[in-house]
Amino acid sequence: MQTWLSLGLRKRTVSKGSWENSQRGNRRSVRAAEPRTHYLPFSRNKNFVGREGVIAELQKLLFSHLASQRAALVGLGGVGKTQIALQLAHLAKNGSQSHQHYSVIWMPALSMASFEQACTRMIQVFDIEHADNEDPKETFKDFLSSEEAGKWFLIIDNADNMETLYGTTQEPGGIADFIPDCEHGCVLFTTRSREVAVTVAQTNVVELPGMNKKDARALLQSSLIQKEQMQDTVLADKLLDELAYLPLAITQASAYMKINKVSIKEYLRLLQNTDQDMVELLSVGFRDGTHYDAAQGAVVTTWIVSFKQIRALHEEAATLLSFAACLEPKAIPRALLPRLRSEQSMTRAIGTLCGYSFLSQREDGDMFDMHSLVHLATRRWNEDEDREEGIQQLALARIAEAFPTDDWENLTGAKMHVSWDTGLADACM
Repeated sequence: MQTWLSLGLRKRTVSKGSWENSQRGNRRSVRAAEPRTHYLPFSRNKNFVGREGVIAELQKLLFSHLASQRAALVGLGGVGKTQIALQLAHLAKNGSQSHQHYSVIWMPALSMASFEQACTRMIQVFDIEHADNEDPKETFKDFLSSEEAGKWFLIIDNADNMETLYGTTQEPGGIADFIPDCEHGCVLFTTRSREVAVTVAQTNVVELPGMNKKDARALLQSSLIQKEQMQDTVLADKLLDELAYLPLAITQASAYMKINKVSIKEYLRLLQNTDQDMVELLSVGFRDGTHYDAAQGAVVTTWIVSFKQIRALHEEAATLLSFAACLEPKAIPRALLPRLRSEQSMTRAIGTLCGYSFLSQREDGDMFDMHSLVHLATRRWNEDEDREEGIQQLALARIAEAFPTDDWENLTGAKMHVSWDTGLADACM
């Protein structure tokens, strides 16, 4: 169940004229509006651990005397972007940002409809007078743009879709049109898409990697009821290795263990049993008060949303993703990827996958790595979408082209890159 935190209400009137006057006087000092009003969807995550460096970097970008007005936090789905934003929001709410006091506002960017609903709610929370026929998005934008709003910190969460943010040729206009740019406000976007991050925040982009081993251990321990299980560090580390140090996978695993009274040893056995067991385990969502719904508490479900989004926006990138799942997830040669219409198309498709953190490019630029759990989830997606047979045929044709089978060394090289889990290795014999 979500907990909406709304504090310090008072009547506010914002007219169009007052907003325009405030725009002309933007560079004057902003009068502090007390008491502050806060709108947060979740209470503070008591199990939050680590990430000090990322939080410090975001604080510097948003709240220091050299601060920008916008920043973006980008990373793989499930890597912990929303939880970091939530931690930062509560720090700001409690007045720990350079002794400044901010109204802290949280708004989802899942769709224009959800954003408009949030604006309607904001008008109520901030007690803003408005006409019944006014667009709530415009009304709330005008309020934030006015000095009456005082200092504010706005989090735009799940800003993953360029079309939702900026509209399309057929339907121009999006959420970005209603996010004001003024000196007394700062905005943090969380997104899975590097394209979105760079577009909304220019150079003020913070990339979020996976957890280190120390923080992952701390997260697992804080999430368990039977904390004595962590005394077997070898077993705990094996579980974290299987979960690839991904925060959502760790909290998902601990939730499953708590609900089903399963030990780390038993959960690890299930996880390692078959790919089907692993996929099923990582598809089980949970509600913990820090996600919008249970589906967002499941790693596989979270990624499949992104897979579908990529396919809708960039079919060639989706093809590369499905193809890569037929290969071993580490050291994927660029030369082995299927040829696209042009080199520019290949660069853009690879950039899209790297932008979503589904592929990571090595320094030489000729090799790519794929997150092991992303690899598994993509194979499952291929099966569910009836793409597996077609993708495997494409993979076999490309491998045959790259490694002619009349040469034993070529055959050995081909088998090094083919994923044994897909059955393609046998086809290369």
